[in-house]
Amino acid sequence: MARPSDFAIYFLCPDHDVPVGGIKVIYNQVDMLVAEGVQAFVLHNKPGFRCSWFQNETPIRYTNEKFTEKQSDIFVLPEVTDPDIFRVLQGHYKVIFNQNCYYTFEHLSPESPAGPSPYTDPSILGCMVVSSDSYNYLSYAFPELNLHRVRNQIDPVRFAYRADKKDQIAYMPRKNLSDATQVFQLLKCRGALDGLDIVPIKGMSAEKAAEVIAESRFFFSFGSPEGFSLPPAEAMATGSIVIGYHGWGGAEFLVDGLAYPIDTSDVLTFSQRAEKVLTHYRKEPSFFDTMGRKASRFIHSHYNPALHEDDLHTAWNNLLSTYYQKRSRSEFTVPANLLEAGRNSPAASTWA
Repeated sequence: MARPSDFAIYFLCPDHDVPVGGIKVIYNQVDMLVAEGVQAFVLHNKPGFRCSWFQNETPIRYTNEKFTEKQSDIFVLPEVTDPDIFRVLQGHYKVIFNQNCYYTFEHLSPESPAGPSPYTDPSILGCMVVSSDSYNYLSYAFPELNLHRVRNQIDPVRFAYRADKKDQIAYMPRKNLSDATQVFQLLKCRGALDGLDIVPIKGMSAEKAAEVIAESRFFFSFGSPEGFSLPPAEAMATGSIVIGYHGWGGAEFLVDGLAYPIDTSDVLTFSQRAEKVLTHYRKEPSFFDTMGRKASRFIHSHYNPALHEDDLHTAWNNLLSTYYQKRSRSEFTVPANLLEAGRNSPAASTWA
């Protein structure tokens, strides 16, 4: 990878200090670039903010800091960025890091006219996505987009296979809580949850959440739509049995034989399938030991740090090559103090 000295890369990141896998992925990518000798920073809006729910020493800058961005600097934007940010950052080259393709058009309505898209802006060097589903989605929408799939990595230590499991069901209530309520209540009406504890993963540190996932025999997945869906992948990595939504982004790993995928919002099928699985588990637990080991091997072989780093190197080598080509043509100039001017822009609120 090229090791630039005359520019920095800034990753715009929401100021959310709650466990959100996509934010940690941003921090990790900055760490990787820094390790390669690149000047890279997470860019937060709130002064002094740093995610505290996982350990990190990631370099951070803030939009209110008195630092002068250079025309040569690159800004990496999340898929949820307000399009107005392109006015704020005019004159800078940009990369879009889209971790959930289903949020790509959320600022529009069905009646919104067709028009210029951030993804086709000449300042865009390319776009990174985290799943084959997102790749297919964005390549369909923007056939000319310089698109790169970067596989997520599952921590091989924190989410190592664990044979000893508790008879409990872990789940995350952050998305589709109404669906979770229906599924658990339907199963309680049937007496299908007898002898099993239900553990919501909420308000926990990353370490505690990982421990709950790893110790749970079952993980119920309610996340949808998802760009990738990290929690069920992490659960499978530890040998837990996953039942639930793949959210489309997780369809590449949440498959029959490794897990029990359910179509989004089909709470009745979810409940019926879960009851059958739990009944089978009580009769033949060894079946699920074998299934859990198989799922764990699959996840660790497909989503490991080495593959993740290879994908990042490939993506950034291409993006920086594109950057140098565009920069050599001097396609546009940058007004002074853009960040300072942009802090009172409506787009600035999207950074919080």
